[in-house]
Amino acid sequence: MGHGWNSLATTNGTRYGVLGLHKVKMSPPSNSEEYFSPQLVGSGWSGDLEWGVLAACSALYYSSSSPSTSGAQYFADAMAYGMHGFVGYRSTAPGWPTDEGIAERFISNCFGDPYRQLDPMTIREAWVEANVYYSQSSRWACLFHDDNENDYLPGSGYSMGADSHNRNDIYFWSSSTTRAPVQDTALHTEGGLHADSAAQPDREASLGIANRLIEDARALESGALGATVLYSGDGLAHAIVYESGALEFRRGALLGDGKPVAKDDALNMASRFVTNGGGLPSDAVSCSVTEIRRTRVGQPHASSESIAWAVEYRQVLGSLPVYGQNVIRVLVTAGGVTAYDRMWLPASSTPSSETLPSEAEALAQALQAVDRCQGTPDVVGLERCLWRESVRDTLIRPAWRIDVSDGQIVYVTDSGCLL
Repeated sequence: MGHGWNSLATTNGTRYGVLGLHKVKMSPPSNSEEYFSPQLVGSGWSGDLEWGVLAACSALYYSSSSPSTSGAQYFADAMAYGMHGFVGYRSTAPGWPTDEGIAERFISNCFGDPYRQLDPMTIREAWVEANVYYSQSSRWACLFHDDNENDYLPGSGYSMGADSHNRNDIYFWSSSTTRAPVQDTALHTEGGLHADSAAQPDREASLGIANRLIEDARALESGALGATVLYSGDGLAHAIVYESGALEFRRGALLGDGKPVAKDDALNMASRFVTNGGGLPSDAVSCSVTEIRRTRVGQPHASSESIAWAVEYRQVLGSLPVYGQNVIRVLVTAGGVTAYDRMWLPASSTPSSETLPSEAEALAQALQAVDRCQGTPDVVGLERCLWRESVRDTLIRPAWRIDVSDGQIVYVTDSGCLL
């Protein structure tokens, strides 16, 4: 739903229906068939519909202090009719082309991807991984019955839990991001994280890192990815090393076993892992810490627990930070590191010569683009920056980064807004 998502997505050349939903709009007037409101959810949802993708702004917004006014609460009520769960966004849903990338990766994650030596993932973790990969760490949200949090899609070769009609076993998964000050020493507790060189490791160096992370790794060349895939014999860990030297590593269940983990413990584990994974380039700075929480819907905030933490480091070229697919990211659970992305441009990279809109024009575009379901948002941050579209892209573009209330972020370039 929303932002032009189609009812079909493609993965590995095969088209799948995405959870039986179609594109509708998520705002009034609710008496039009073109529009959809969570208040319309009712017992008619008790048929064969098991999961829903709500890829529209703030469809899964939730506030534990006023749950009755939250969109997520309406959809949680619908789950009492037997639905298993929803995935979507608690704030601004991404726009094109990010939404297409997330849709493709989500379906690929659900059914498994032979190109990545990836076994099928649960629906919940497939959604989280796709959004984190495309730097939507603070926007995604999920609603699942306790017994359905580890559901797999039919056709994946794995099972799903039974229907539940319990209103008191529904959990809301979401994240919130705190931007770290430049060179925040709290993220460098082990010391010596920075390497001597600012250069992104070349392919051979990244292969060496991957082999250290995966003992007795097996390797294959993937022409479809333009990369080397390394994987463990037990299938629990895999790494992808691209020609550019970018490295993508995954181990075990993305969100672990659901046990809580303290922030300081997670930061220490992330620091040790980065050190073992080649250290930080000298042009890396601390960027953000994202907390992933699991909250029982309709219950007080005390029932919420921290399940995982994502630590991100960004590159600074000149005096401008680089956002988009250019990041060192570590995802940590109580059981250790489950994901590590090392995507870095050479320090010699220079921005394109595009002309940016003025600050006033950028603000006007951003406020027009962001979600207003919760009222007109406040601008809480604005900065000049650079933007990289993908790990294969050597072009970096000048941009404005505009942070608005409730964690929404808009990037404005010469060609318009990137959500």
